[in-house]
Amino acid sequence: MRAKEKLILEEAIRCIRERGLKETNSNAIAARLKMRPSNVFYYFPKQQDLYDRLIQYCVSFNQEITSKFIDKASGRGSKEQMFAYLKGNLSWATKHPEQVAIFLSGAGAPDPENSLRRVASSALAEGESKVSSILAHGVAKEELILRYSLESCSQIIHHALMGAIVMISVSRVKNEKFSFDKLKLCFEALTTK
Repeated sequence: MRAKEKLILEEAIRCIRERGLKETNSNAIAARLKMRPSNVFYYFPKQQDLYDRLIQYCVSFNQEITSKFIDKASGRGSKEQMFAYLKGNLSWATKHPEQVAIFLSGAGAPDPENSLRRVASSALAEGESKVSSILAHGVAKEELILRYSLESCSQIIHHALMGAIVMISVSRVKNEKFSFDKLKLCFEALTTK
């Protein structure tokens, strides 16, 4: 990503936080950055391009943070890897609530054909797939026994994680430990061993 593109995206996030999604457009961002609107249009010719890229930027930021947590748990059991994944997501939500809000605005877009919603839905599916992958690995290694089907356990854990992220974002409660303890209970209720 080019430096100017990143600058525009980060300013768009600040603008959305302060003025809301509807009031954030290329002209507003350009004015805040003291540049010509054509500089913004160069990277994002349409408003939708800006929103889509914002979602992708937030998702990539999330993946970068969660990957660091998972890397630290590398070589450990599936339970520790799951906890690392959950902690990574909570860390992202706590440190970047404005990114969470942008992501949630995409996920909650009313039109299923909306490209913002498609990008957010794809990221959500990828997150659930990651949970499923960790659980499947634990079952294969005989580290975990699931009380329900792999699909059900993956969905429940992922939905609980999304609920915790929404709580952190909406309430602005910076209490990762409280949220993590709830997710840990959820995981332990679904698994044995």
